[in-house]
Amino acid sequence: AKHVSKFRDQSERVKKWDKVFRDNYKKIESLKKEITTVETNQKHMQEKLTQVKQDQLQISNMLKPIEDSIQKAKADEQMSQTGFGSNPVGPLDDRDKTFQKADRIHADLYSMRDTLQRMIKRINSSFKEEGDESDPIVEISKILESHMTALIAIDRNTDTLSRQVKELEDTRMSVQQ
Repeated sequence: AKHVSKFRDQSERVKKWDKVFRDNYKKIESLKKEITTVETNQKHMQEKLTQVKQDQLQISNMLKPIEDSIQKAKADEQMSQTGFGSNPVGPLDDRDKTFQKADRIHADLYSMRDTLQRMIKRINSSFKEEGDESDPIVEISKILESHMTALIAIDRNTDTLSRQVKELEDTRMSVQQ
């Protein structure tokens, strides 16, 4: 009877450990899926960021001649008041297209940021109870949090670029008047 009682106690412990093991396995599998999704999104984000960098370089290269054209348009306008010169329209149309592209990129970045924020919050909330610093899930959550911080910094820089583009647009509008 003593051995039967001891066997039952041990079998209950094994049963509990087995349940914990299965639950943790399910959590790990879920986390693997989430990590795969995050890695895919991060790769997509990296591609978009590379595209944004290329677009920013292209915009910078395009803005210089456009700004020069605006200065020339001011001079032409002054000359046209005396009956000389003309007002070029082509560069201004190119600038409008550039602004539209910048707005579209800005909207894409906001959309990606929101998606990543929701995903990271979901991951953080699902593993919040487990606060063990050596736990790989906690470590991954910290990594994702640092990525989110980097994305927020990128978003701030995008806002700065957007304000600069708006200032240039305002300058262009004041030149046209």
